Amino acid sequence: FRTEACLTQEKLSLITGLSQTYLSGVENGKRNPSMKTLVKIAKALHVSVGDLADIDSYLISDKSRVTRH
Repeated sequence: FRTEACLTQEKLSLITGLSQTYLSGVENGKRNPSMKTLVKIAKALHVSVGDLADIDSYLISDKSRVTRH
């Protein structure tokens, strides 16, 4: 979403108040952001937290992990 919004990590960092290093970690899956942080990023990118976190894909893939007794 960041590149689609024509934002660099540096610019997103300035908008959100999060460090560029932290944002890079989030993008690369090395950081696990809190809901508060996801909201900051989503607002800056003008998307929903659900879009940002790709909740639908997570829920679909999570169903395959459900075990039945």
